Amino acid sequence: MRLPTSCRECRVGKRKCTPDPAGKQLRCLVCKSRRINCSNTVVPLASTFGGSIVRPEPLTLPATSVRLSTSTPSGQEFEFINLYFRYIHDRPHSLFHERSTWEALRNGTLPEHLWRAMCILGCRFAPQQGQRDRASTFADQSRALLDQQLDHLSVENVQTCVLLGNWYTVVQDADLQITYFGKFCIVMQPKSTNDQ
Repeated sequence: MRLPTSCRECRVGKRKCTPDPAGKQLRCLVCKSRRINCSNTVVPLASTFGGSIVRPEPLTLPATSVRLSTSTPSGQEFEFINLYFRYIHDRPHSLFHERSTWEALRNGTLPEHLWRAMCILGCRFAPQQGQRDRASTFADQSRALLDQQLDHLSVENVQTCVLLGNWYTVVQDADLQITYFGKFCIVMQPKSTNDQ
């Protein structure tokens, strides 16, 4: 898989992304001229997690998150989640809203099985092989935690099923891929009503 070289804002807007010649860690020239934030700007993780970056306001969704675990991500795990948003979740779509996710992490309301599932895919972009090798450990942890929660219908459980299904697609484990995408499909089926 080829890593994107243009910033997220240029990819979404289908513009040619021109890096700033002053340095790779600065806003691209397009974002600089438009006076908007640029995803190519390297922001310290504490700033990202602290919410100092201006992001679009989240859609109003019903609050389904409850604190399911006292475990919170370590600094390295926060970096893996940051890598997930940078390289996997590089376009707006309905699986996650980035700002809401960081807020839930900060408040301790994002379920552990979900943030561990995000770490599975994010750690694949870590600079060191030892960090990348943690993906299967994150997968085992996320699966075990999710299995304890599967009788509870929640958005977070659906999101975790999708991430696990994607991971098992990457590692070509067809049985587990079908298992987690199947669980996702079952959860998403509308309940039938008997009108008789």
